Amino acid sequence: MSKETLHNIRLGIFVMAGILLLITGLYFHWEQYQHRSSVKTITLYVYVSKCERQKKGVNIRYAVLM
Repeated sequence: MSKETLHNIRLGIFVMAGILLLITGLYFHWEQYQHRSSVKTITLYVYVSKCERQKKGVNIRYAVLM
């Protein structure tokens, strides 16, 4: 084999390994994104110094307007 052919083979292997690494990284990143976006419940703890009408342990509903 000539020196140029050997160089092209090494370059091809390097590029294929890079593409495989990129695809693997994107796959694992997508899996984590899907896991985070499937969570529908958030627990918030709020301490209020004065709240006359609420009893301890009662759920409070709220809305976020965007």
